[in-house]
Amino acid sequence: MSRNYRSGVSRESYIKKLFWDYGIPCFRPYHSAGGRPGAKIKPVDLVALPRGKPPLLIQVSKKIGRVSEAEKNELKEIADQCNGCPLLIYKGENSYYCKIIGEDSDRELEKLLQDIEKLNLTPSI
Repeated sequence: MSRNYRSGVSRESYIKKLFWDYGIPCFRPYHSAGGRPGAKIKPVDLVALPRGKPPLLIQVSKKIGRVSEAEKNELKEIADQCNGCPLLIYKGENSYYCKIIGEDSDRELEKLLQDIEKLNLTPSI
């Protein structure tokens, strides 16, 4: 098991725990390889299920620039199929940040979790 893989799993586990701490069930697909059968790109690292809101399909990354356009597009396609919200979570200077794919603005993850009941998480296209 490579060091990069372990670091990624640690980030994903931390994010998963944050969701659970806020009362939002969150699951990690096997080897973080969630995606469509037969697809070469499997961008779904986590799936969060806020009550009464669209499912969150999450890609966790060390840096925002490390996620390719192909990964973002695949994540958005999968989210569209299940009326979900494609979410990119990445590490910033002092916190984790998130970006809904299809929107231009970034949010601090803790703020998103606190406001999730009030937010409409449907991305703008």
